[in-house]
Amino acid sequence: MQKRVDVLNGSIAQALLFLMVPILICGVFQQICGMIDAIAVGRYVGSAGVAVIGGSCSTLITLFTNVSSNMILGCMTVIAFLYGKDQNMTAEGVNTSMFLTMICAVCFTGVYILAAEPILRLLQVPEELMAMSVSYLRLYSLAFVPYALFQLAVTSFRAFGETKAPTELLIGSFLMNIALDLLFVGVFHLQQNGIAYAFILTQFIFAAASLFALAKAYMIPLFQEKPDQEVMSRILKIAVPACIASSFYSFTNLIIQSAMNMLGSETIAAFAIHNKIENIYWIIMGGFGVAITTVISQNCGAKSVQRVRKGIETGGILCFALTAAVSLCFFLFNHQLVALFTNEANTQVLASGILALMTPCYFFYPLLETISDSLKCLGKASQSTVITLISICCVRIAWILLFVRDSVTLDGILLAYPISWCCASILFVIYYLRKKKSLLKSIA
Repeated sequence: MQKRVDVLNGSIAQALLFLMVPILICGVFQQICGMIDAIAVGRYVGSAGVAVIGGSCSTLITLFTNVSSNMILGCMTVIAFLYGKDQNMTAEGVNTSMFLTMICAVCFTGVYILAAEPILRLLQVPEELMAMSVSYLRLYSLAFVPYALFQLAVTSFRAFGETKAPTELLIGSFLMNIALDLLFVGVFHLQQNGIAYAFILTQFIFAAASLFALAKAYMIPLFQEKPDQEVMSRILKIAVPACIASSFYSFTNLIIQSAMNMLGSETIAAFAIHNKIENIYWIIMGGFGVAITTVISQNCGAKSVQRVRKGIETGGILCFALTAAVSLCFFLFNHQLVALFTNEANTQVLASGILALMTPCYFFYPLLETISDSLKCLGKASQSTVITLISICCVRIAWILLFVRDSVTLDGILLAYPISWCCASILFVIYYLRKKKSLLKSIA
């Protein structure tokens, strides 16, 4: 495996692929880890356990991971920019990023520990799942700080063009998490809380290991420098709009999950199984986002206008190709994938139906991913946020309130996703085509 990718020279397509391959390898292990979570709980606890870890708790945890990921993406964009401009400034970027990331994680941990039950009641979690959900959410949130620091360290490696170190660290964490899942759930019979214990232990160990490796590799004195105000301002200009968009994005998903909760625990479990399978696609899109952000940001720092333009175009083509590959796999192996999680016939039928409906809809998403990531690197994070809020959040809320509220059906709820992706892609394409010349001119 190539250790470092030079994104400032050579083939852009090759650079994107070299950056993505190790991320996708990590994604495979991450998905295996997530699937084993659900499989272990499904086999040893039953559908109720799957509904707990994959229902409203999962949506709330995703709210944190989305916000923290956008904060870290903002950090990565600035770190990559500084690395492309002046490598001596990277220590300031990393330390400031750690400060901001820890604040974000601590806030979420406090809210979830103190207000888990009222939040879950607001989301209309069925009473038979309430006690288990509250306990699971509180436990899981204890790992938010080490998780965020671990992800920041891994992302910092990638901002420098590294592929080997972050891949080894992530794969190691996934393997440990899988082993602990099986130990705590299958051997110690800790039910769904065993998943939380496994996650906590894994994140603490690998946060320490990754930060040590980063400090050693780049001679960065961690926790020894005060946050740099200029670097912090640059990060926040990118991260805050993205975090706001992500928060509203997740808020709309909470509304959708609340509507889904009205259909009963069996449907919740089926939707959770679908989400575990669909995560394959989102992991791949996340890897693509990291790759294109690294390429665009470093070339922006180096003022290479042509490589930025070529990076956006090449990235769009690659994103569509990845979407086609994933969609084909989901179509061919629909029933086999669902059967991994449960033996209950009704839940299998529901989950297979959800996956069949959603699979062709992924083609609405690639342009959204490519252009929104690129706009953030080009200093247009606020514009990207506005487009996302209008086309994703407002459209989904309007769909649920106007077309689903009076007649709640599974298909009606699910259609909120592709409709919003389609609207977002159209708006992002229109904005990019209208502003393309001025955006590229601003780099020089």
